[in-house]
Amino acid sequence: MKPAPKLQEWVPEAIATHYQRILDGVDGEIWRSGPYGGGCGLLFEYGYPKSQLVPVITKLCTAPEMEAVWRRLGKAFTEKSIPSWETQFFYRLLWALFARSPWDYLTPKTRKKKHLKIVEALTRLATTLREYDMDSTTWDLMKPEEFEGAIERHYYTGFTQGYSESDIVGHDEPGLFLCQNPPFVSDLLERLAQAQSEQCPNNTAVAESKGQHGWDYIIFVRRMGTVFTAFLGGHRHETVDTLARVLLGVNPGDTTTRRNIEKSPYDKERTFFSE
Repeated sequence: MKPAPKLQEWVPEAIATHYQRILDGVDGEIWRSGPYGGGCGLLFEYGYPKSQLVPVITKLCTAPEMEAVWRRLGKAFTEKSIPSWETQFFYRLLWALFARSPWDYLTPKTRKKKHLKIVEALTRLATTLREYDMDSTTWDLMKPEEFEGAIERHYYTGFTQGYSESDIVGHDEPGLFLCQNPPFVSDLLERLAQAQSEQCPNNTAVAESKGQHGWDYIIFVRRMGTVFTAFLGGHRHETVDTLARVLLGVNPGDTTTRRNIEKSPYDKERTFFSE
């Protein structure tokens, strides 16, 4: 699809800026030339190459169906008083389109079994490390540069009794600012196992296979439903259906899209998505 020489007025200004940056940009981590001067390359800024970004941003800015979508989204996000919503929405949409995890291709029953196996493996590993004397404190495994953030926070430890900034000697010695009884790797593994056991997915129903529209459609609508629910309080299945039609070239219909969103297991989507 060739980019339009001039965008329609209904394209949000921020999205139009992304359009120009992507069309003019290069994949490199650092972009040293162009109309915006030096700066970040597309891979650094968006996380995806130009070959993936151009078709997406072009369709978002030129497909006739997007006019109504942008108007609806503009009204909805404005009512929620969400600043810079266009850019946030664009990044989340790229995540829904391209980011993939093994969890995406598992049914709820398989997800639950896999989740429990991982939790059990974490617990067994913690026990094995102690049993065979292979355990170590986390401090011993950290690199010097990883201590820097903790050391810089010493200004906030003024609440400690008898603590005075003028008494500090050897600012670069981690022992002065980190607890003297650090957790072992096995301790952290057990904490992770406990945290994950409390988040074990339920058996929410979902399609047992990729269906006639493919995994990309299933994953995309599931994730966009998560995005809209987090920001707007509802999954907006009509808008998700239009986006799937524009970006993926499928035409499942509102009913199918709504069913796929409502029956999706959101446990892992919540893990990967953050507002």
